[in-house]
Amino acid sequence: MWVSVRGKFNLVMGGATLDMSSTATGRIAQVPGVAVAATQTITFPLIADQVLGVGSIRAIATASSGLPVSFTSTTPTVCEASGSMGATILIDAVGTCSITAFQDGNGSWAAAQPVSQSFRVANPAPPPPGGQSITFAPLPDRILGSGSFTVAATATSGLPVTFTATTPTVCTSSGANGSLIALVGVGVCTVEADQAGDATYAAATPVSRSFAVNSGPPICVKPIAAFTATPTIGVADHGNTAGTLFTFDGSATTVQQACHPVWSWSFGVGKGTTNTPNSTTFTYPSGTKAGSYDVTLVVTVDGNLSSTVVHPVLIGP
Repeated sequence: MWVSVRGKFNLVMGGATLDMSSTATGRIAQVPGVAVAATQTITFPLIADQVLGVGSIRAIATASSGLPVSFTSTTPTVCEASGSMGATILIDAVGTCSITAFQDGNGSWAAAQPVSQSFRVANPAPPPPGGQSITFAPLPDRILGSGSFTVAATATSGLPVTFTATTPTVCTSSGANGSLIALVGVGVCTVEADQAGDATYAAATPVSRSFAVNSGPPICVKPIAAFTATPTIGVADHGNTAGTLFTFDGSATTVQQACHPVWSWSFGVGKGTTNTPNSTTFTYPSGTKAGSYDVTLVVTVDGNLSSTVVHPVLIGP
């Protein structure tokens, strides 16, 4: 398009100003305008922490422009971005994984400000301990005084089993893992078997076994015989004159009555008694000569353990 304008015009050229005519004619050309690109933002939600072994996760982000978002990993030793737009995140190692989301824009949209998200990658939790059980056979009844004995039990884990006597007035436990059981009284002994578990196995349910501790036959020891004679001097029976009645008392003898003691007396004139009580009486018969006679007591218990004691008495004319 051609136009004419009027006025004073100067031409500046090479540092000099030249006057021109007051009328100029020329052509006006329309110069195209410069387009300005729109801004856009990225929304990138937080990524939850992960455990090693999960394999891969998918990154999700959106741009306000609607253009697709790409992803890259800035921690390649822990995680990698791969697949379409890098949205598949491969978990490689324990540590912190950092992922950056970006959108480069196009003719209408300027590049978006990148947004990064980080999450932790941890080792998976160990599996819960496995179960185990205890096999503990019943225990037979026992006799007090029969001595200590060892109990045994097994756990399906193969771990050692420990034992505790829960009735200490009847029995006690000691030794390796408490397996040595000592009998200390009459009654019911209860022994509990336990296995506390470890990192692989949970604690086992305790198993208890009870048995009777009976008194049984005693363990007999040698008695200590002792007796007194009352009086120690007397006379024999003369028919028309009564003789002296001697009393022999063996109650001072030390002996276990449960060991069935047998009391045997000898009065020194060929007469005596067997299996009598611990005390007896005796009158020396007519015809007994005057003199000293040994009175002997023998006490015998089960196991043929015996004790003998002698005291003299004097018979007058």
